[in-house]
Amino acid sequence: MVKLSRDEEFGVKKKQTGRPKKLTERDERAMRKLKKDSFVTTGQVQTDFNTWSCNKTVCEKTVCRLFKKKGQHGRSAGNKILLGVARIAWYRQKQHLSVDDW
Repeated sequence: MVKLSRDEEFGVKKKQTGRPKKLTERDERAMRKLKKDSFVTTGQVQTDFNTWSCNKTVCEKTVCRLFKKKGQHGRSAGNKILLGVARIAWYRQKQHLSVDDW
């Protein structure tokens, strides 16, 4: 249970502390639309957003922070180990064997 202060009980909001947010909900939605696929970098999203919004400029760190908050982390995919030619030939030779043949 959240305990409200005396002022909040009567409908009076306390003064908000800290710096106000630079991005509105609409700006956040627009930024998520600008990141169409996972290969778009935050720098590209930043330049696209700065050209899209006439009066707001954001830095790349703000874009990173927004995507991290929304659960879109910038991680690279792991490398897939390529199979050698001899190994593939061995698999093709053995694929028709039954369990009894092994």
